[in-house]
Amino acid sequence: MSAQAGRDDGTLCFHLLGRFEVSRSGRNVPVGGPAVQSVLVALLQRPGRTQLTRQLVSASWGQGDSVTEDTLYHYVSKLRRIPGLAIESCRPGYRLMLPDTAVVDSARFVELVNSADALRRTESGEAITRLRKALDLWRGDAALSGMTLPGIRDIAVHLDTLRLTAAERLAELDQDNVDQVLARCAALARAHPDRGGLVVAVMRAMAAAGRMDDVLELSDRAAQAAIRRGGSVPPAVHHMKEVLLAGGHSAVRAGAALRQVPADTSYFTGRSAELALLGAAREAAVFAVSGMAGIGKTALAVRAAHRIADRFGDGNLFLDLRGFTLGARPIAPGEALAILLHGLGVGGQRIPGSVEARAALFRSELARRSMLVVLDNAHDEAQVRPLLPGAGNCPVIVTSRRRLSGLDSAAHLNLSTLDPGQAARLFQAVAGDRARQFGDSQRAAEAIAGSCGGLPLAIRIAAARLRTSRVLSPAHLLRLLRRDRAEQGLAALDDGERSLASAFQASYDHLDGEQRRAFRLLGRHSGPILGVRGVSALLGAGARETRRLLDSLDQVSMISQFTQDHYRMHDLLRAYAAGLTDRLPDVG
Repeated sequence: MSAQAGRDDGTLCFHLLGRFEVSRSGRNVPVGGPAVQSVLVALLQRPGRTQLTRQLVSASWGQGDSVTEDTLYHYVSKLRRIPGLAIESCRPGYRLMLPDTAVVDSARFVELVNSADALRRTESGEAITRLRKALDLWRGDAALSGMTLPGIRDIAVHLDTLRLTAAERLAELDQDNVDQVLARCAALARAHPDRGGLVVAVMRAMAAAGRMDDVLELSDRAAQAAIRRGGSVPPAVHHMKEVLLAGGHSAVRAGAALRQVPADTSYFTGRSAELALLGAAREAAVFAVSGMAGIGKTALAVRAAHRIADRFGDGNLFLDLRGFTLGARPIAPGEALAILLHGLGVGGQRIPGSVEARAALFRSELARRSMLVVLDNAHDEAQVRPLLPGAGNCPVIVTSRRRLSGLDSAAHLNLSTLDPGQAARLFQAVAGDRARQFGDSQRAAEAIAGSCGGLPLAIRIAAARLRTSRVLSPAHLLRLLRRDRAEQGLAALDDGERSLASAFQASYDHLDGEQRRAFRLLGRHSGPILGVRGVSALLGAGARETRRLLDSLDQVSMISQFTQDHYRMHDLLRAYAAGLTDRLPDVG
C-alpha cells in the first residue's frame, strides 16, 4: 500500500502532496486549526533540526514577526498532544523529533526526484522508475491545498513546481511507454499550459498514441495561456505542433519542406557584413554567432535564414536550446536530438536511447537532405557538438552568449552594438508615428538610442514603451533613461513583456561563484574601460588571476577585450552590476 493511502502497522504518515492530513493505520489523526497545521508543516520541513522561533513563524506566516512567541508556544502545545509526535524546546526555538518509521510524503517525493535526476544520464530505466514512484505519491491537484498562510503557500509552490519538473523529465525519458506518460502527465500539462517543456513532451506522447485531437487541444491551451500572459506561444510548442501535423508523427509529409525558423522582423537594422557572411552558407559549414544579452543574435540568425531559405529544398530546423534562459535549464543534447529527429519525422519508437546513437541517426537523416539548421541560445560547445551534421548540404547557424571557441571548424561572428545612425533608425522604426509626433525627432531618437548604448533589445523596449503610451514623450523617456543611468538601474527598460534586467539576470545566473563576485565588483569600477592593473586592485587579486577572471567574463560576453591589457564593459551591464552590488553587498 502506498504511503499516501496510510498504513495498517501504526506508522505515522504526514500527507503534504494534496490536502494536508496526518494519519495512523489509515485513519485520520486530528491536528487542530489552520494555524496549528501550518506550524506542523513548517516543523516538517526540517525534522530533527532546531528551528528558531522567528524561522518557524516566517515559514508559516511569511514574516518572522507575524505572531508572538507566546502565541507560537500555544500552537506547539496543541501539537504535543498528538501521540508519537515529539517537539523539543530548544530555546529560542523548537525541534521536531519523528519516529524512524514515520513517513513524510513530500520528503520522499523530493528524495525520489533528486535521485532520478542524478541517474537520468547513466541509468535512465531506474530514473524512470523513481520518477513514476515520485508522481504516484500525489493525492491531489496541488500541494497543501486549502492552506492559505503566505509561508505555507511558498512551500506549496515549491512542491508544485518540482512536481511539474518531475513530470516533464518523465515524459522526456519514458518515450517508449506513452500510456504511462499520459496517465501521469497529461492532466498536469493541461492544467499548466505555460510549462512549454512539459507541453511539448506530452504532445509528443499524445501523437505517438494516435491522439492528434488531443495534440491540437493542448497546443491551443498553450496558445491561450500565452495570450493571457501577454506573450507569445513558446517556439518549441509551436514547432512541435507544426511537425506533428505535417508528419503525422511518423514521417514528414512527402514533398513538404519544413519551415521551423520563426517569422522575421520588419525592424531589423544594420549587420550587413554579418548577413553577407551568413549568406554564403554552403554545405556543412558552421557559423557561431556570439555576443552579450540583447545584442540581436537571434534576430540576425532569423534574418539570414529567411534570406537563404530557397537554397535548401528540404527546409529548415530551428531549436531554442535554452542555454541562457531565465529560470530554465539548458536542453540536454539527448533531448535536443529527440526534438530535432521528431522534426525530421523520426517516430518515438525509432529514436535510440543514447546520445551517441541519436547523434548518429540525426547525421544520417541530414546527410540525404538539403536543410539549414539554426541552433539558438546555446549554452556551450558540449551541448552543440552532438547536434552538428556530418555531411550534406546542411549548414548550421549557432547563437550563444558564450564564445564557442571550442568549435574549431566554425566561422565565428562576435556581434557589437549598433553604431549611432543604425541605433537611431531602429528606434524610429519600432516607435513608428509616435517618434515623429514631437519636435526634432531625429535628435531625440539619437539621444534615446545613445542612452540605450546601441543595444538592440534596449532600443526596442524603449521604442515599444513610447509607441504604446498615450502620455510618454521622447523627452520624458530620455529623462527616465538618464535617471536610471544616474541611479545605476534599468527600470525604464521594461515594457511589461521584455525586461533588460531579466535578460542580464539570465547571463548572471550562469556564472560561477567566483565570476559573480568579480562581476559585481566591476559594477563599482569608475568607468567602462577596465585595465588589468586597476581591476587587480579592485578584486584584491594578482595580475594573472585577474586576467583569468576577466577572460572568463569575456568568454560569456559580460565584458569585451579590446587590447591585451584592457577590457570594456557595456554601460547598461555596468549599471546592472552596480545594482547587484547594492542588493548583494557581501562580495568580499
